[in-house]
Amino acid sequence: IIDSMTQGQFKGYLKVNRAEAAKLLLLAKYGSVDYVSNNGRYLDVPRGAWYEKYMIVAANKGIIDGYNKRLRPSDSINTAEFLAMLTRTFDLKTSSYHNFYDVPNSAWYSGYAGMVNKYKFFLHRGNKLEPSKNITRDEIAVTLYQYLTGN
Repeated sequence: IIDSMTQGQFKGYLKVNRAEAAKLLLLAKYGSVDYVSNNGRYLDVPRGAWYEKYMIVAANKGIIDGYNKRLRPSDSINTAEFLAMLTRTFDLKTSSYHNFYDVPNSAWYSGYAGMVNKYKFFLHRGNKLEPSKNITRDEIAVTLYQYLTGN
């Protein structure tokens, strides 16, 4: 699902962008993704780009949203956005209960924060979710492992 970068290095500290997150989530759920063309639907997804099929499939499945005919594939993704994508990919149930002091109950992502406790995501963060923190390769790898193995 998630492979090494150059010269066999994982580089888990690197931030993940929307295209990378879409690819990882789709591969985790389906194992592979067939080619789907953008056909000019989104202005920032060029034909033949490595991420074209992942962005279009993720958009078609409602995993990511477009804005003004753009999917913003190169934009970094933060914790709250990743949790929303993860939830949509696997049809996870959200929960309003959480113990994060930096997540107000009125926040759009508060239901996703409750899900973090249930699936034991981001254990290293304690009672601070840091919803606006950019997600890293390490964190996505661990989150997918936790979900897929049921730990």
